[in-house]
Amino acid sequence: MTAVSSVRLTEEGVCSALRKVKVTKMVSYMASYERRYTTWCFSLPPRCTRYRTDYTRKYKIVTEDLMQTEFSCCLGYKLHGAVCKRAFYLYSPF
Repeated sequence: MTAVSSVRLTEEGVCSALRKVKVTKMVSYMASYERRYTTWCFSLPPRCTRYRTDYTRKYKIVTEDLMQTEFSCCLGYKLHGAVCKRAFYLYSPF
């Protein structure tokens, strides 16, 4: 089978097949973390430690499996330019 890049789907002799493709991309997400801070309070020393949950943007690389349609000439057809034409020599009656 010969891969076809720019063929009209309605043409004779063009077959399609699904192919699994791995795609790697970078995605962002929000990650939480605890931030320490001090505030006034009624104790000795007059400063108390508190914690606050904050968020930061992080990035990670994700790999996904996608299905891609691949077009090629069907059995008995041969690629001529950008058109699949019948290869008569394959089906010779002799």
